This record gives sequence, C-alpha cells and structure tokens, in this order.
Amino acid sequence: MATTSFEKSFVVTDNDSIAQVKKDLANPVKVVVKQRDYKADKKKGLTLLAQQLSALGT
Repeated sequence: MATTSFEKSFVVTDNDSIAQVKKDLANPVKVVVKQRDYKADKKKGLTLLAQQLSALGT
C-alpha cells in the first residue's frame, strides 16, 4: 500500500456542509475488520494454484 502525505486547505462556506462535517467528526464510524484464518487461506490458495498448474500440463 502506498503511503503519502496530504496537506491541503479546504474552504467550506455552505452552512449545511459545515454542520455535516462537524457531525461526522463528532460521530466517527467504527470500522470492524473480520478475523481471517491466514493458514487456511494459504492452504486453499496453494490447492487452487496446483489445480490450475495441473490443468496447464495436459
């Protein structure tokens, strides 16, 4: 994933937009990340790769 710094000023003059930004900043959305079984994912990926490579050999 690329990382970059971002610094830019924005001027918002619409009162509805200002209120919405304040509301959004006061009530952040909680992000839930599912737990993954990386060992099972790796095993499944290797199995699928083996299937694809065996199909190419025939």
